[in-house]
Amino acid sequence: MRHFLPLSILFILSLQVKSQTHGYAVIPLTQSVKKAAALEASTIQDLHPGYPAAWVKKYVAVDLKLIHKDEVKRVRGNGFALNPAQQQLLQQSESGDDITLSVTYYPDNNLPAEVKDMAFTLRIVPDNDAEFPGGREQLQRYLKANAMDQLSGLTNLPQVKVRFTIAADGRIQQAHLLERSHLPEVDSLLVKTIAEMPNWVPATNADGRTTPQELVFIVTNDHCAYKTLMQ
Repeated sequence: MRHFLPLSILFILSLQVKSQTHGYAVIPLTQSVKKAAALEASTIQDLHPGYPAAWVKKYVAVDLKLIHKDEVKRVRGNGFALNPAQQQLLQQSESGDDITLSVTYYPDNNLPAEVKDMAFTLRIVPDNDAEFPGGREQLQRYLKANAMDQLSGLTNLPQVKVRFTIAADGRIQQAHLLERSHLPEVDSLLVKTIAEMPNWVPATNADGRTTPQELVFIVTNDHCAYKTLMQ
């Protein structure tokens, strides 16, 4: 069995099928930051550890945008460190909200001075992930028995993504296709498998309150896809 290590995975395995491998995983939907980390952040890198601070010679502006349901709030800063108003905005964030940081800067290189822009969006996720009843091993058994065993005759299965939400009470909600295989029977089977899962142990924040969490079930033949599962 080959092992893959995408960021923040809840579960991942590969299944040998006729000299091909169908990889499948259940992972958070997007690039993310834990709620507690967002509340405590004082720099851009606290929110996004992979932020390339070495690229920047001088900051022009750093715009922080918080999207809560249909409400959008923005605060502008001018450096690597978040200013008090930006930190106060993060204090208003909840699990499921999106944070977008747009950075305008002069790059640290020997080329003629030219203003550049970069931006990234992070989903605020619970401090403690939701858990399938019985843990990863039981999740493996459920997915294998209800979906993957029935796909064992397919050798060229396109990538499929099923998006779903674990509600605050652990119920499965809003299971739907994010990326189709164009094989209706396969798409239907995978959505049904997710929609009919037993209730999960719901996600929680540091204060112990349960909270919804969005996840995605991915099935693919492309091993390189695992390097970009969080995109």
